[in-house]
Amino acid sequence: MTPTRPASALTPALLLEDHLHTLRAHLGQCRHARGPMFALGCLAERVHARVAGRFVTTVMVAVAVLPLAASWS
Repeated sequence: MTPTRPASALTPALLLEDHLHTLRAHLGQCRHARGPMFALGCLAERVHARVAGRFVTTVMVAVAVLPLAASWS
């Protein structure tokens, strides 16, 4: 934190005000970072964790389902 006032003018109340301003700015950045793309990233991580451990099974299911889906229409 860089004080916006000279060191001689920093009282505990002003120091607390500076800290609260910095915290408010940080929480605003966190809120912005948790937008719609954050949710999409979380979903991608969950799918990856589920599929990566069962890669061969996932490929076999895809091989079985894709021809069925292609012949559906």
